[in-house]
Amino acid sequence: MVRMPPFHGGNTGSNPVGVTSLMQSFKAKLYRFLGLKSVVQLKRFLITGGISTIISYFVFLASLRFFHLHYMLANLCSFVLSIIFAYNCNKHWSFSGPHHKSNHLAEYLVVYFTTLGVSMIILKITIDGLGIIPEISFFISLCFTTGMNFFGLKFLVFKK
Repeated sequence: MVRMPPFHGGNTGSNPVGVTSLMQSFKAKLYRFLGLKSVVQLKRFLITGGISTIISYFVFLASLRFFHLHYMLANLCSFVLSIIFAYNCNKHWSFSGPHHKSNHLAEYLVVYFTTLGVSMIILKITIDGLGIIPEISFFISLCFTTGMNFFGLKFLVFKK
């Protein structure tokens, strides 16, 4: 058996060679593609979304386990509660600033109900079609809908 020497990566940090430069390159490309203001909005959106996801997931779990609701109804309940939180945070913090319209609620609901529909389809496919448990399928759905929500809010709801 041939023993391989330990990998030191050529640097003194904990990152393997190239990871730091790859992350810096990605960050630079992201700033060039979106611009500074949009990157700040994206960071705020992700923080708001993270908190909203925690709220949503715990409501989803409680609806499944304590109230024994069907996963589709549990998803709807979690969606409604998290959307109330997310709307206020996104309007007043993530995409804050003067906007052309005084009321964004109708457009916001269109974006989020569209992604709710996508989420329901993904849940149906992953749970009923692929046999994945609802607790995992929820996060698979989230991976698809997060980007849809950001771009929908940025370019349709809170556009300048």
